[in-house]
Amino acid sequence: MGMVLRYLSLGAVALGALLVGAVQHPPFTRAQGVPLFDPTTGVCSSYPEPSIPGSWQVSAPRGFPGAVAPGDSVQIGLRDKFGDTDDYDVTATVLLPDGRVAQADTTLTGSDWAYLQFPDDFDSGSTDSAGAYTILWTIDDSLVACDGFAIVPGD
Repeated sequence: MGMVLRYLSLGAVALGALLVGAVQHPPFTRAQGVPLFDPTTGVCSSYPEPSIPGSWQVSAPRGFPGAVAPGDSVQIGLRDKFGDTDDYDVTATVLLPDGRVAQADTTLTGSDWAYLQFPDDFDSGSTDSAGAYTILWTIDDSLVACDGFAIVPGD
């Protein structure tokens, strides 16, 4: 979780005051800034090369067959397409559009998908706010993947 909090410390200027708890961490500096999901392109901006080798694949709703509405539960996932048989403890951190942060842990085994339901499996958060939600996947405090989804208000 430390690496994610260092990313968030750096991104606080760009994202506004993020509430990451009472623990203060020194800022993690890197030229690209904090990774953020862009729903218009379907990828994260300022996304660094993963520091843990793997063929990382992510899964989140992309608006097909329908848009994600406020209040919906969202399935997100991560896998290493050519993963070995080792288990990895994985943390998913979701950056909500209003600046809040939610986290959940899961286990990744081999090339199997590890799925979580947001917000059901997380320590906090909701899908009540319209906008882009960024998902930062970490293993041992190292960012391995960035993904996201968008909440579109109903008519």
